[in-house]
Amino acid sequence: MQAVEVPVEDLEDKINALIELVKRKKPDNAEFEAIKVEDYDGGVMKTESYY
Repeated sequence: MQAVEVPVEDLEDKINALIELVKRKKPDNAEFEAIKVEDYDGGVMKTESYY
């Protein structure tokens, strides 16, 4: 089994929109059992910080 963790910091409606996007736009051969949303106490890097 493989897992992907995506730390996201935003409003609840935007997080829900991301979840719906993942469900609709996943690659044809991709499978997932569950998407879990959990509170996270650590820091989340801003996207701009990666550049």
